[in-house]
Amino acid sequence: MSRTPTTDDWRTLYREAILESDPANLPGLIDLAYRVVQRRAFELWYMGAPATRERHELDNALYFLDLLRKFGPQLEESPRVGDVGQRSPDECPADGSNTTSSTTEP
Repeated sequence: MSRTPTTDDWRTLYREAILESDPANLPGLIDLAYRVVQRRAFELWYMGAPATRERHELDNALYFLDLLRKFGPQLEESPRVGDVGQRSPDECPADGSNTTSSTTEP
């Protein structure tokens, strides 16, 4: 986004942050989205707006952005679902057990 984001952009920025696949861009997008979402939440609070769907959505957005901030780096290092069955022999469990059993029939 080339212009300065306004609080009206909070949904767009939130979506961009949670859907970002490039780990290098993720921290900056999370921080920007968090600030804009928080600013919108403060606007509604200072206006004395009653609890609305938007306030609930803002609370959820702040919660999930905070989770991404805390656990995002760990998620990048964890194996992907499709990668689990593609382990090399060096990555087998330390106890020597094999996750696939091969039985031979007589």
